[in-house]
Formats: sequence, C-alpha cells, structure tokens
Amino acid sequence: MKVRKRIRKIITITLLSLISYLFIFGILIFKIPYSKPSDLKYDSEEMLVKKEDQYASIAEEPQEALDLRLSLINEAKNCINIVYYMFESDRSGEIIGGLLLKKADEDVKINIIVDNKFFRKTTLFKTFIAHPNINVYRFERFSLLMPFTLHNSLHDKFITIDNKYSLIGGRNIGDRFYFPDSKMQTDDRDVLVFSKENDNDATLAMNEYTLELISSRYTKLMKTTMSYQENEYLSNYLNYFDDSYDFQKVINEAIAVDNITFVRSPLNRFNKEPVLFNTINDLASNSDNLIIQSPYITISKAMKKNFAFADKDITFITNSVAINPNPFATSGYLRIRNKLALDYQVYESQRPIGDHAKSIIIGDDIAIIGSQNIDHRSFYLSTESAVVIYSKQFRDALNEKFDLIIADSLLVNSDGEYEINDNVEVAPLKKSKEIFLTLLSWLSSLFKEML
Repeated sequence: MKVRKRIRKIITITLLSLISYLFIFGILIFKIPYSKPSDLKYDSEEMLVKKEDQYASIAEEPQEALDLRLSLINEAKNCINIVYYMFESDRSGEIIGGLLLKKADEDVKINIIVDNKFFRKTTLFKTFIAHPNINVYRFERFSLLMPFTLHNSLHDKFITIDNKYSLIGGRNIGDRFYFPDSKMQTDDRDVLVFSKENDNDATLAMNEYTLELISSRYTKLMKTTMSYQENEYLSNYLNYFDDSYDFQKVINEAIAVDNITFVRSPLNRFNKEPVLFNTINDLASNSDNLIIQSPYITISKAMKKNFAFADKDITFITNSVAINPNPFATSGYLRIRNKLALDYQVYESQRPIGDHAKSIIIGDDIAIIGSQNIDHRSFYLSTESAVVIYSKQFRDALNEKFDLIIADSLLVNSDGEYEINDNVEVAPLKKSKEIFLTLLSWLSSLFKEML
C-alpha cells in the first residue's frame, strides 16, 4: 500500500513538474518584452520607385484559386518552390500533388516546405519524398527540451514558378480553401505577381527566401526508404482538370503596376523583430487612411507600444463573432471589440462563410497582400510574408473587393451593438458559443501573446 502511494506521488509530482515546465518555457517565456534585433531591413522609399514589367492579378474565388495554381505549375520549366503553413493530403492536395509529380517526372525540380505542426507523412508525401526531383522539408520539429519551438511557426503561403511567377496570400492547400462542399469552407485571397519580359524581382526574392529556409537549422529534409514507382495521383489531377480555365486571359488582363516588393519576417526563435510590420508602419507614415482586413484582430501590450495609429483613419474588416472559426483569437477580439469600434471603423462580415484573407490598403496607391494577421503571433512569433504593390489601379481593384465584403457587413458601434442596416441580416450567434467565448476571453486575457 505504501509503495503504491509512493508511486502515485512520484507520478503526480512528475506530471505537475512537466506541466509547469511546459507552461513556463512554452508560454510564460514569451511575456519577456524582448525581440531579437534583425539585420533584415526594407527601404520603404524604394518600394515607391516605379519599375517596368511588373504585373499583378487578384485571385478571389475558390475554384479560380485552384485552377490558377494548376496552370502555374503547368508553366514550370525548371523549378517550383512551395512554402505553406499547411499542405493537406485531401482532394485538393492530391489534385495538386498529381500535377507536381507529373512535372517532377518531366525533370522539374520541386521544393516543398511545410510547418511541422500540420505535417503528416501520408502516402502522398511519402511519394513526394521518394521522387528524386522533389525535396520535402518540415519546419521546426517540436522538442520537449525546447517547448518554445512550438510557437516558431512557418506561416508563409506562397508558390513560385521558375523566376517568373509567384502566388502569395492567405490560402493554404486544403479543401476548405477551394471546394464549396468542404467542411469549414472559407473565403480567401491570393495575388499573382509576374513579369512578362524578365525575371520577376518579387519572385526572385521569394526564391532566395526559400533557399534561406532550406539552409536554416530549423528546417529538416524528409527521407523515406520507399522507392518511387509511379504517379498514382495523376488521375486525381486529370479527373479534375478543366481546360475551360483561360490562364492566358489572366495574364493578359493583369494590372501593370509600378512596383512589387516581397517582404517577410526574420527566422529566429522567440520574439522576432517585427520587420514586416515595421515596414507597414513606415509606408503608413505619410498617409492618414488605412483599410485593414484580417480574419480576427487581437492586440497585445507590445503591439500597442510599437504600433500606435491613434492619428490615423482606419477601417477594419473582419469576421463576425458568430462566423469566426478560431475560438481563441475570437475570444481575444471580444475584449477589444468595443474600444476598437470607438477609435476606428470596424466592419464585421455577416456572410455565412468566414473570410481568411489578410490585406491592407494604405492611402491612394499602396496595397499589401500576404499571410499576416493582426495579432501578436503574426507580429512577433511566426514567419510571415507579403507583397507590397505600388499602384493606384491595383489599390482600387483591391478596394473593390473590400467594398463587396463591406456590403455584406455591419458597422460595430462603441457599445458593441451593430449600426442598423436594413440590407444586411445579422449572422445568428448561438448562445452556447457566446457563453463559451466569454468564459474563454477571461482565460485568454492572460496569454495575449499566444493568440
């Protein structure tokens, strides 16, 4: 009996010690207000210098986004770089995967980098890894010895084709981003950037970043003992393929812009210097008006200190509490919702489908599209990337997308109620979800840096 009690006591102490260890070094450590300085800098003035042969096109619709990816992959002659937070082995993953394997069979070199948290060594990925022309890497494998690595996420979402085309935005590779019949369907936005005559500067920068990721100590090349036999996934692509999609029309109708600059975060662990958002800050310094779209909005002490826009006229576009699928971020948003609505204009989409897009308009001629949310994680913890596009015409095209969302949104008053709009019906919020989020907001207020 005494032996059993002693064993239970040892087990209890061990578990409590482990939980305390993970809590301190996996969560509390990020409350230390220190960001490691970075050599990575961007000159915002250079982003506003006019260049030739720069084109951009917005991809808003789900099927368009998938068809565009397939068309781009088909264009590859030498190299494809794929850097994604998530690459699911579902229907969309197998369609894209089937075409990637086909291109690899044609001697196109392919690099795939995904965040470790959502990496699964499925049969599709084993086939990728076995192919001699495909390298698969996973970013930051979790270690109990370094629990803080869990928050060093690869949150980028882009694909490059040779040195000519790149597609960047908020979409991962997974059915909910491309198929209306999928569970948790979500809207999103990508932007295609390219040059017609020469190598594209933004694409070159993304390729350089991909090489830096590959050589980073946080990235591991995956291996398998399986030998590559044949492309069993080609039928997924062939069964989906629709030659009615006119890629050349997309190229012909793309907007000629003045400048496209790729910007991104440093790679270091712990709190990063917010290089990407420092750049946004610099770009906004000479403008009074901003429009910011983010799936959710949370604010930490560090964000308040470093990014105060009290003198700016800002319009926020985000999801309503009723439709936002991220409970932790939504709970953080609940705490600041009324204050945000007091200081700025806040529009909440009442559409039945959540929007995952992350885009910013600054003044009359700057548009930014990428992976960045308005939260502490995107500012300081995750790798993030975006393109800054200098062009009044493109800025107006993005603004038209914003206007369509605002037309289905309601303006939040400072008391938390909606301004009456007879043309927009309030998305119903289940009482159980409201209670859960309220309770969760009290808890999450202690860990704003994790939201």
